This record gives sequence, structure tokens and C-alpha cells, in this order.
Amino acid sequence: MGQNDLKIMINEYFDGELDKEKETLLFTRLSLDDEARDYFKDLNMIKTATEQTLEEFPFGLEERIMYSVGSMNDKKKF
Repeated sequence: MGQNDLKIMINEYFDGELDKEKETLLFTRLSLDDEARDYFKDLNMIKTATEQTLEEFPFGLEERIMYSVGSMNDKKKF
């Protein structure tokens, strides 16, 4: 298994797409590979940071955005 295959497995793990059977293989490989372990740590840090910055959209925001985009398109026609 090459570095690229290992990175693909790490990405699948963080995307929630890695089979449970392969998780054992992944963590075994991480214990043996410093570069892959650093890559895993970096992705984990990014995931943690993005989860902490997530905010709920205000009620009706999507509708207001779509309305304003429609209004802008109408103005361009004139």
C-alpha cells in the first residue's frame, strides 16, 4: 500500500466513508508511518476547527437570498 492509498483511506475516514473493517488497517498503518500520521492530525485539526465555526442560518435567509438574486436579474434586463 502506497502513500497515496493511505491518504485516500484517511480522507474516506474523515468523510465517514471508510468501511469499519478497514479502520483497523488504517490505524495500524498510522502507527507505523509518521508522514501519514501528520496528515491525519492535520485533517483532524481542520475538521475540529470547521465544526467549531458552524453556525445555523437565520430563518428565511435562503429565501431572501434567492429573492435578491431574482431582483438583480430583473434589473439587468432593463
